[in-house]
Amino acid sequence: MTTILIFCAVAAVVLALLIWFGRGHRMAIRSLQDLESHITPVDIPALMNLFDAHGDEYLRARLTRPQYAQIRRERDRVGAEYVRRIATNSAVLLRANYYARLHSADAAAKAIADHTINLAIRTRAAALKMLLLLYVRILFPSLGDPVRLGQQYQAVLDRTLLSFQNAAALTA
Repeated sequence: MTTILIFCAVAAVVLALLIWFGRGHRMAIRSLQDLESHITPVDIPALMNLFDAHGDEYLRARLTRPQYAQIRRERDRVGAEYVRRIATNSAVLLRANYYARLHSADAAAKAIADHTINLAIRTRAAALKMLLLLYVRILFPSLGDPVRLGQQYQAVLDRTLLSFQNAAALTA
């Protein structure tokens, strides 16, 4: 009976976290300055380097198993921070594109914003999935590599900037 209650409590907490993460941030992004103030920088090449399969093989071949596990955990902790930033930034970009879509009279700008909203949702979902995989891999460093995310995130960021530039050109 106690096990069932504990399981239900854990499931409720996980469900609450998923809903909270899925909703994103409630903030108004009305200009490029607002967007820039809410975006946290992410070094995409550094992130890609952390999850480079060749570098991982090199470390595995040169280090003892405990040393490799320690290095892998540390790399995954750093990677988790990058991925958390991507998830947070994707929520910000999502809000920014909602605003750009609502306040643009141009059909092409709305289409760009719609496409970017879809990309931001997919990127946020992938980031949250990858974050979960990284936390599991921190516990079990011998698991395989997580999904690549950096290029998808960069595409969302580029599209968002394009949406805001189009909206600003129309309102000027």
